[in-house]
Amino acid sequence: MSTETLPLLIDANIQARLERVARETGHNASALAQAVLRDFLDESDAYDAAIQEGIDDCEAGRVVSFEDLKADVEKQLAALMSKK
Repeated sequence: MSTETLPLLIDANIQARLERVARETGHNASALAQAVLRDFLDESDAYDAAIQEGIDDCEAGRVVSFEDLKADVEKQLAALMSKK
């Protein structure tokens, strides 16, 4: 994996917290910041993919009406309540 330098201005409080966590965990602040950024970007990519999947489903007609959804939930709840 190649690395690049990213000039970054961060709040002094965030830097202090990052350095504290780095000391407490035995990692360096740069590695922690990289892990946090990677996790954030992975989450963002997953969110974007889920949104696109929903758009694709709508465009393909793979949708459920609110009435059908409500009826299904009520049926499932009734089934759960009858087991008690």
